[in-house]
Amino acid sequence: MRRATYLLIGFFSLFWLAGCIGPVNSYAPYQASNYRPVFLGYAAKKGGIYTNVSDAPFPSETTARDQVITRTLEESHFGPPVSFYVDPALQQGSPYRVELAFNPAINASADKLCQSSEVPRSDYPDQIRVMAAFCNSDYLLTSTVAWIPRVDNPADPTFTQLMRQVGVQIFPPQGDIRDRNPFIIFE
Repeated sequence: MRRATYLLIGFFSLFWLAGCIGPVNSYAPYQASNYRPVFLGYAAKKGGIYTNVSDAPFPSETTARDQVITRTLEESHFGPPVSFYVDPALQQGSPYRVELAFNPAINASADKLCQSSEVPRSDYPDQIRVMAAFCNSDYLLTSTVAWIPRVDNPADPTFTQLMRQVGVQIFPPQGDIRDRNPFIIFE
């Protein structure tokens, strides 16, 4: 039994470490205590999740870039199926949205991103950096910052990996840890 436990721990450790290898880097994933994956189901019933993309790379290829972003987010989240769209005219009353701010400054705040869709910008000549936030109206539910080495076009698999990492981090599989064990008392 003990050997099986050690093998299982070793197996999961390899997968955890494998997530650290590769071109995508990320830090500061945040999850509010009131986040629930069922929010995606509510948004799906309202027509999907509006995705605001600001200061994005590849300005001459917006259609291809936006297709990569929305398709990858649809494929890379936990929770019920939901569509993502970038056209603000399609919003149908859902308070949920995703904010993607490319090239955020180091001192940029995801809270501010949800409140105004604007954050301070910086130039990263060798990187594509994105701050992503999942918002309920003006309130931040989840966020992350991720980056990759600069690539030339949105069809590059590294850009898809970046958006996949963002999707997994802003749509985690379950709510706050306080929901998982009713015997833990938090003050």
